[in-house]
Amino acid sequence: MVEEYLLFGLSIFSFVFVLLGLVFFLRLRFYEDKRLQSGISALLFGVFLLMLFLLSKSLYYSMFFLEGIFNGFGGYVSLINSLSGIVFLPLMSICFLVGMLLFKEI
Repeated sequence: MVEEYLLFGLSIFSFVFVLLGLVFFLRLRFYEDKRLQSGISALLFGVFLLMLFLLSKSLYYSMFFLEGIFNGFGGYVSLINSLSGIVFLPLMSICFLVGMLLFKEI
């Protein structure tokens, strides 16, 4: 039971820091050169997918100690968790790769 609390705390902690990084990254985008805008947009979408992945992980870890709320939705939450690992992580890595390739062209 302690492991679930630790994993939930770490996932919430990382979600908050990725959210703050996304906000500061959005503010940085307005001050950058127009040539860098497409690469920054690709990186922003990758960070957004990372945020969605961390949100699904924190929802999955909260399911263990909030069983009253997720009484009938445990199967759906575990399905979302497994699909987020299959869908969000490859898309995130593709967005980061495209963003780096766009920066390399400049």
